Amino acid sequence: MRLLSLGFLILAALAGPATAQIGVGALPPDNLGTLAAQYRDTAAHNRVIVQAPMNDRLAQVIAANNRRSAATRIASVAIGRISENPAQMDAIVNEAFAAAPDLRDELAAQLSQAFPFFVPRIQTMARGAQGARGARGTRAATGGAPAVGDRMDIELAEVDSADDTAVDDDNDPLEGMNRAIFFFNDTLDTYLFRPVAWTYGKIVPNRAKQSVRHFVRNLKAPIVLANDLLQLEFRDAGVTLTRFLVNSTLGLGGLFEVAEDFGFPHHDSDLGQTLNSYGVGAGPYLMLPVFGPATVRHGVGQFVDAFFDPLTYYLDPSERLILGIGKALVRREEILKQLDELRKTSIDYYAAIRSLYYQDRAKFLRRGKPPETRELDRLFESAE
Repeated sequence: MRLLSLGFLILAALAGPATAQIGVGALPPDNLGTLAAQYRDTAAHNRVIVQAPMNDRLAQVIAANNRRSAATRIASVAIGRISENPAQMDAIVNEAFAAAPDLRDELAAQLSQAFPFFVPRIQTMARGAQGARGARGTRAATGGAPAVGDRMDIELAEVDSADDTAVDDDNDPLEGMNRAIFFFNDTLDTYLFRPVAWTYGKIVPNRAKQSVRHFVRNLKAPIVLANDLLQLEFRDAGVTLTRFLVNSTLGLGGLFEVAEDFGFPHHDSDLGQTLNSYGVGAGPYLMLPVFGPATVRHGVGQFVDAFFDPLTYYLDPSERLILGIGKALVRREEILKQLDELRKTSIDYYAAIRSLYYQDRAKFLRRGKPPETRELDRLFESAE
């Protein structure tokens, strides 16, 4: 009887506003020279901005971001071409170095990440690449100090690496295995989860889908409460408990969001976030079968969080399986359009999913707060 009731709740009345749109740019051209020219044009424009004394700080940040963006775009195109034609690897790598010699180090790092078995080969080509490294390379060779903008670029990277919530999609030492699991997951999604989620999205009214999302989110309240307490976030724990009581009663089992109208907004929490608050490192990136992207810390947290959920003890295994599938399909339908767009516009769908995971997870670990800016402020002050 409980199984029928659970199935009825999942299928009949089905949480919250749709997720934010994934920001995906247009597919870059496949001509490495064109991309390098675009970077140089933008860099020239930045130098014009630098000439305005009041814009020094802004120009330095723009220049640093411009370098990163250009290197990523050029490397992504080169990686895509190498994947299609591995026999031309040397020619493609040398073409990328020749197109943007001042980005050679950044390109070598990204190409080495994509093809770890060819790191010595890529490094040899980088050392032998023709063309100057640019002003920074000349200064380094003569023992001179880097310019303010170059120092800002280096130090910004150091700030990023010091922040455990920063995007760190270089931490993928198991990439070969992860890509194999990703292929399995993507095949399963293409032929099973996506069609079912698409059908669910088409036939179920929007109000019903919203109710299901609310219901699923309300079920997670005990897990959120446990982690709020473990993080000593007692005010958030009080909000979570109040939300659960209000939505479970006035909201008819969580089918309707009532607590927010009383001034109790939703927030999320899990054991991965709790471990992060106690200084436990994320560990390497993992692609889990069926469950998708995670880190070691996040994966362990997902397993342990199940023991904070009263339904783990109340439902039998078959009922928990049905509930888990229902949650997964609700979530998959939420991000249906975003993932379709990401697939169409990504040169490397695996890398795009990994980067998106890290960005979303970084925001989650900060409990929705903006990144710490004290270090950036210090850098800006030193650049003046």
